[in-house]
Amino acid sequence: ISAHLESGHYFNPHAQRIMEAKMKGAKVAVLDPRLSNTASHADYWVPTYPGSEPALLLAIARELIKSRRINEEFMKTWVNWQEYLRIAFCEEENYSFEDFLVHLETVYEKYTPGYAEKETGVSKNLILELADEIARAGTAFATHTWRASSAGNLGGWQTARCLFFLNVLTGSVATEGGTSPNSWNKFVPKPFSMPSHPEHWNEVTWPKEFPLAFFEMSFLLPHLLKEGRNKIDTYFTRVYNPVWTNPDGMSWIEMLTDEDKIGLHCALTPTWSETAWFADYILPMGLGPERHDLHSYETQAGTWIGFRQPVLKVAAQRLKGEDATTLDTNPGEVWEENQFWIDLSWKIDPDGSLGIREHFESPYRKGEKVTVDEYYQWIFENSVPGLPEAAEKEGLKPLEFMRRYGAFEVQASTYEFHNQKLSEDDLDGAKIEESTGKIYKDKSAIKKVNIVPLPQPVNDEGEHLVGLMVDGVARRGFPTPSGKLEFFSDTLSDWGWASISIPEYVESHVSQDE
Repeated sequence: ISAHLESGHYFNPHAQRIMEAKMKGAKVAVLDPRLSNTASHADYWVPTYPGSEPALLLAIARELIKSRRINEEFMKTWVNWQEYLRIAFCEEENYSFEDFLVHLETVYEKYTPGYAEKETGVSKNLILELADEIARAGTAFATHTWRASSAGNLGGWQTARCLFFLNVLTGSVATEGGTSPNSWNKFVPKPFSMPSHPEHWNEVTWPKEFPLAFFEMSFLLPHLLKEGRNKIDTYFTRVYNPVWTNPDGMSWIEMLTDEDKIGLHCALTPTWSETAWFADYILPMGLGPERHDLHSYETQAGTWIGFRQPVLKVAAQRLKGEDATTLDTNPGEVWEENQFWIDLSWKIDPDGSLGIREHFESPYRKGEKVTVDEYYQWIFENSVPGLPEAAEKEGLKPLEFMRRYGAFEVQASTYEFHNQKLSEDDLDGAKIEESTGKIYKDKSAIKKVNIVPLPQPVNDEGEHLVGLMVDGVARRGFPTPSGKLEFFSDTLSDWGWASISIPEYVESHVSQDE
């Protein structure tokens, strides 16, 4: 759905896999009013009226439910249908899963193929054909959505929800050929020191009138400062060009030129930009060949890390035996960010009294400033499972191994992560909530080396959800309030949006009626 695989550099592996799948007989459908490059390769180009995609998706869902071409076993186990029925009927009766399916038929009866044709401009016969193909695919139904429909329309967030609803109906969640939560296919290794979270709420980053925002609302910053909510003393823009990228760039210019709003503005950028024009300091950051970086992308149902290295620094080390920094070897005054932040921390907190410097002290040389090499050395030795052993087999230290190969596969497969049994270590000190089967644990007792960001639902005591009892077995589950896939969101319901707490079609501000 929406913008496609040629529009983002990290989608290239997906485009390759789609073409390989097509050569093996896979069918591709593209919902987009534009004939994009991907749509030109599709078996079904479906030019939906902008913002109407959820109507089409729910018409497909209706056909699958009515004909019972759904994965009932998966849904019965991993969907929070009991919670939904209790709330929907306000009763504690023992409703069955079959009652839930009958109720679904009623809820989605209005989304007929004829209704979807009227809303989307797509023929009802094509909609029925798409439903047949999705039913045929079963657990090998893969989906992908990007920005145009979801971000460009009022109610667009339901596009992603309605699309994933089809994955849930077919049981194609984290299956071979199916669709995995993206975070399950990323690996972000834990560094040697993790500072605590800020102790104070920052209303110009997380304004209280947007309580369900999943990401910080920084694009609103100039408007919030205009309202007099705060003043920013020092502001860094890092590889970020809000004057050009964000809505209402003129308000950003007003803010960046008003010292009553922002005292000092530093632009960390590898290129000249519209935002850099209004900076007090422009700090040239290194491009890919001029810096160290760890990276991990969702290219497959597995996890890996890549290690980028600054070529001139490495060349100086190998050819001349020099222990040079990137600043010594890069052209001009190009720093790599790691070195810049390390050095800046020691300038800000020279004696450690502010509690900042301690996070930038060497884990190998007590009280000394950590080097960039030491930073990565510790990560490769302690936070990447299997890497030390792989390096030892080749007679190398972990850092040497990564310098030579540049990448390491952490897990070959991450299918059905939700179904994994919890280990004894996972369960040590954990509490099982009898009424729901949810398993909670104190955050300080949770040991993990992969710190990829995930939602972390908590109970009233502030303990984190780590799993779920399923038929008497402790399993990983999903990082949601219920531990299951949430057809029904009690969060939305509790905040007063009960009518859209399940997958529904919210008409866009550019709907045909408007």
